Amino acid sequence: MVILGVPNVLKHADRYLRDNLPALRRIRRHIHRNPECKYEEFATAELVERELSSCGVPHKRVGKTGVVGLIKGVARGKTIALRADMDALRMPELTGLPYASVNDCMHACGHDGHTAILIGAAKILSQLRDKFAGNVKLIFQPAEEGGAGAKQLCDLGVLTAPKVSAVFGLHGFNANRVGTIGVMDGPMTACAEQFYVMVTGRGAHGAYPHKSVDPILISARIVEALQSIVAREVDPLSPAVVTVGTIHGGTGENIIPKSVRMSGTLRSYDPDVRVQLADAVKRIVRKTAVAAGGKATVRIPEGYPATINDKASVDVIRRAGAAALGADNVVELTTPTMGAEDFSFYLQHVPGAFFRLGTGDGTGKQAPAHNPYFDFNDKAIAHGVKMFVSIVRDVLGR
Repeated sequence: MVILGVPNVLKHADRYLRDNLPALRRIRRHIHRNPECKYEEFATAELVERELSSCGVPHKRVGKTGVVGLIKGVARGKTIALRADMDALRMPELTGLPYASVNDCMHACGHDGHTAILIGAAKILSQLRDKFAGNVKLIFQPAEEGGAGAKQLCDLGVLTAPKVSAVFGLHGFNANRVGTIGVMDGPMTACAEQFYVMVTGRGAHGAYPHKSVDPILISARIVEALQSIVAREVDPLSPAVVTVGTIHGGTGENIIPKSVRMSGTLRSYDPDVRVQLADAVKRIVRKTAVAAGGKATVRIPEGYPATINDKASVDVIRRAGAAALGADNVVELTTPTMGAEDFSFYLQHVPGAFFRLGTGDGTGKQAPAHNPYFDFNDKAIAHGVKMFVSIVRDVLGR
């Protein structure tokens, strides 16, 4: 790989950001004020399309609300993809900010910042076509928050025509200070699947429990038994989580109901452990119910795979971070998170890597993600833009 004119690329990015960062901040805040939940990102997609058109980047809709742009370099070469998610969460906003949400949802995970960052990178890269050989595919993705938007786009061929050789994504992270990035090889986020249980027994008056098959008692036994999966069935060197998050049953204090509903989540990094958890939940739920004279059904829809970074792609991010932010600001992460991220679906098709973009202000008082007081730190926009530009420079630079 030969990289020429590298300083000029990053200097150009610095000049652009010096003049245009306020505009990117306004874009971010506009998106924040007008959030849209999964597969409803119509206005956000239109905004992205306008911004791409304004800098001459060809683009198309993929699905109803996905937008994909393509910047072709001056010479032929491979294609890499940069991804930003666009959707908000169905929750109220309590920040009281001047640009707080006017809708019934909010950007509580920073996707407004991610979208503004990729728009900024698109504008700079569109001016630097003569500095790289190959193509940059810009993926503005819907429905990361529980909608598996990445899977939908992959199924619709977003990684083809032209074929993507590597994909890169970022996520703001308050635990790391602004101006830094966090990187790690291998597993970075867990796979996540939800399970849904219906326990059925026989209802009765609370004064005559012997006439019932009590689904509440059965459910209590199931909840307790599920905790034995991680404690006694999974290798202790393989991280795993089984959590029961909801349980609903009954209508009165003196009535034994006929049924109880439960739901929960399964988390792990290893694909084999992922299967093991699901199989164990099904076995324990069904047999515990039968042993008590009732029955139970279990539904486990396909969830998000683990995000497992490709080492060569992480090395690209390391070099890009050192060039754009300084080597001291590239932080090696030591532990992955049990949170989930649908960027993992791209990595099932092509190599790539996901990294954390520092958004921490150093106070320790910022609200965490998925919190009604959360707001993306605008000071991180420039660093995210420079990272995407630097990644392209590293992989496709001439």
